[in-house]
Amino acid sequence: MNNYVIVKYKSKQFKVSVGDIIDVDKVDSDIGDFIKLDDVLFLFKDGKSKIGSPVIKNEFVSAKIVEHFRTSKRISGKYKNKTRNRKRFGHRKSLTKIQIVEIPGLMTSKSTVENNEKSVKTKVTKATKATKATKATKATKAKNK
Repeated sequence: MNNYVIVKYKSKQFKVSVGDIIDVDKVDSDIGDFIKLDDVLFLFKDGKSKIGSPVIKNEFVSAKIVEHFRTSKRISGKYKNKTRNRKRFGHRKSLTKIQIVEIPGLMTSKSTVENNEKSVKTKVTKATKATKATKATKATKAKNK
């Protein structure tokens, strides 16, 4: 299962997980700065979900500012008939690209990680012992023939 959260930032909602890059309205900070998104509305972790009312307390998302940019120009206009009155204008929206760095609510505890590492090591040692045993039995069968 893919773990994710739904976070609200500047009146827009985004579905994000660690490592995602999203475009948000312009943030008045420098590139490389970290920002904290406090309004976590929904959290999905290992098949279990947590729903906020309206937000989940003590949950947040850390993000890093990657880039500031502007969108391509959108051209609009006004027209009034019979008066030769035409007005054409454009608009470019300022956005900020941020990368999700950390979601503490999705992180596993240190002891869980250590237990998983130990179980992987024991599986590897058992597998190597089993392969050595099968090689030894094949060698003895080859000698007997």
